Amino acid sequence: MSIEKRVTLSLINVNGQKKSLLGLFTQSTDEYILNCDIQRNSQIMKKFFFVITTVILITVITFVLSEIILRIYVQMTPTMFAPRDKRYNQFRAAPNAWINGFQLNSKGFQDKEFTTQKQKETFRIIAIGDSFTFGVVPYENNFLTLLEDSLKEKNPNLEILNMGIPSMGVREYLSLLVDEGLALNPDMLLLNIYIGNDISEADEKPKESPFITLQFLKYINAYFQVAKKQPRFRGGQENTQNLYKDDEVTMEDFKFEATQRLHFKIYLDNKFVIKHLQPNFISVKKDLDTIKKICESKKIKLLIALLPSETQVDSNLQRINESMLAESHFRVFDSYDNLVKSVNYSLPNILLRKELNDLNIDYIDLLEVFQEKGKTTRLYKPKDTHWNIPGNKLAGETMYNYIISKNIIPAND
Repeated sequence: MSIEKRVTLSLINVNGQKKSLLGLFTQSTDEYILNCDIQRNSQIMKKFFFVITTVILITVITFVLSEIILRIYVQMTPTMFAPRDKRYNQFRAAPNAWINGFQLNSKGFQDKEFTTQKQKETFRIIAIGDSFTFGVVPYENNFLTLLEDSLKEKNPNLEILNMGIPSMGVREYLSLLVDEGLALNPDMLLLNIYIGNDISEADEKPKESPFITLQFLKYINAYFQVAKKQPRFRGGQENTQNLYKDDEVTMEDFKFEATQRLHFKIYLDNKFVIKHLQPNFISVKKDLDTIKKICESKKIKLLIALLPSETQVDSNLQRINESMLAESHFRVFDSYDNLVKSVNYSLPNILLRKELNDLNIDYIDLLEVFQEKGKTTRLYKPKDTHWNIPGNKLAGETMYNYIISKNIIPAND
């Protein structure tokens, strides 16, 4: 057999299949290309997983470092996550408006004009609260004005700046302190908590992430959202005359009764009701804890005053409220007698004092003094819920006696 024929036959019988030289070359080329594609894809996947792993690792390391740094910074700067929503502006009186013959200052506070600068020897107290602090009585009869006058006899360099804004709550007190109070460089904060809507309308903060970094990102977003909003102020009177009457009825009967029913739940000593109100007290405690940390970091003395509601003081009003509640929505009680038996007008003070003691915050509770004096003297304006002139006088005197007895303010050299 010729050489050419043997070569041809060997090519035809390679691997038991009949293939030409061109077929074998084509098969070998396809296998080579396939192997190259597999190797190339393998390298691409390795690079992809390397990049993903690197990105995840860098993200984790960055997150951990930022978490450590922010946690240290928060401890040093407790104002970092204080609410900056400025909701209190919607309740603030119009700047320079007239109320009861007194012109409000340029910030809408019922006080004389004050600036951030103060004399070196001045002991400055800022008072923050709601309409009780703002006052419904004339400026000269407000308990803060009376308290300032009395304390000035002990220290003429002392001043009290009234930063009360109606309808605020503890959350807004914290916000106002951070936004405007700290800039006044105070030596002391007198925080007035009203035993009424300050508790019954307190709302628990939304559930926060345990990671400070995520809280910070959420805070940054909220900060820019607030920056877009324009402040709103409610109007003030333009009458420069003092037309205030201490015995004048303010609300109509139905409105006053509705207000009383709205906040009455905080006096019910019942497990179900107390559990229902627990988020309110948690919210208040969190904000007070933040306020305390801020004051400590700024070396500001902190005194909290618990201001009693009219319902806690006026026995006649208590009987009226209890009779109205006979047909109320408090279905957790099987009878009206059990409802009345559960009423404890000191309950919110007891619970709040416990929280303040846990936080080691100094406080003065005006409840017992007002209850005793209220037996013989009317301390609230008729159908108004706020102190009248005698009520403001009693509050000023009680706070003065406490502050002096505790040596809270420096003596005049």
